[in-house]
Amino acid sequence: MLPSEARLFLRRALPLRLRPCDWALLYSTEQHGCSLRTFFERVGTETATLLVVTDEHANLFGAFVSEPWRPGPHYFGSGEMFLYKVAAAGEVRTYRWTRHNSHFVTASPEFIAFGASSAGGGSHSS
Repeated sequence: MLPSEARLFLRRALPLRLRPCDWALLYSTEQHGCSLRTFFERVGTETATLLVVTDEHANLFGAFVSEPWRPGPHYFGSGEMFLYKVAAAGEVRTYRWTRHNSHFVTASPEFIAFGASSAGGGSHSS
């Protein structure tokens, strides 16, 4: 769960048109299991989503995805997207589009990936 300070920061980081919108939980591994197929079914055609991830070391991070999820062989998204991480003290750091390419997010039934180098090599935030 996002600390309240992080929620406020992330709301302000969203595009203006989305800031007043109510947030709704669409998918949780605790409630819906660990399946990307279920994730894609539950996020459906939502026009924008905020992905929140907690890893085994309690690190909190995620992404704002500005378009409906489209699993497939191609990248999708826009320059509105960003990655973020939440520090232990609740401070949030965002990673916005570098304009080096348009490799925002790609997904399949096996993985979700954010960013890629222009040469298609190792990943980095785009």
